Amino acid sequence: MREPERLFESDPDLARIRSMIDRDGPPAGALERAAARILAAESASANAPAGAGGSSSFKLWLVVGLGVLGVVATGIATVAQTPRNEQAATPFSGGGSLASSPAVIALAPEEPRSAPNAANTLPGEQPQTVRVEDLPRAVPTTAAPSKTPAADPFLEELAIVERARAALANGRGGECLEAVRAYEKRFAKGGLLAEEVDVMRIEALAMSGDRAQARARGERFLALHGETPYVERVRRVLDQTVE
Repeated sequence: MREPERLFESDPDLARIRSMIDRDGPPAGALERAAARILAAESASANAPAGAGGSSSFKLWLVVGLGVLGVVATGIATVAQTPRNEQAATPFSGGGSLASSPAVIALAPEEPRSAPNAANTLPGEQPQTVRVEDLPRAVPTTAAPSKTPAADPFLEELAIVERARAALANGRGGECLEAVRAYEKRFAKGGLLAEEVDVMRIEALAMSGDRAQARARGERFLALHGETPYVERVRRVLDQTVE
């Protein structure tokens, strides 16, 4: 028995439409050419039996249905391909948020440790407290008295001698004798200018009118220090005390 002829095998355009549907869609004009041939065949076989006309009408509707399927398949392929192309064409933006990435793990900030309080103390355990009385007392420190730098003895001696000399030069014999007594008290064991002070004493006694005391001290000085530069000064005083 002969098998019925398949439409996709008898018409080359239908065969191409089927192959294109399997891929993306029919080529431009394929559906129109197939429909035109079917319509022409239907017009030529108008006087043919009813079965042949039904076959041609079926072919026409098949072509239209295949066209609709091709359009739908093409749209589906286009829609399915567009997100992939857009996703591939979209460059990676380094400024995007990393929070949406599952590979990023947010580290929670470490909470500051609080000092143990009474709530954290175990039952029966008393919290440790510090009293002011338990703190070590600071040892009071007394400031050491500031020591006044000792005066230079020679400068002290020189100051007294200059005071006596100034009084003698101004004719104040009594003031000169006071400076001499201050010198003897301060430098009881003798100073570097002791001979100068003895000579000024002799001169101050004579100036004050105590000639006898001035002569006695003058003679004793010459006996002890006869070779000093003060000899001439003492002899002038002795000459003034001669009666």
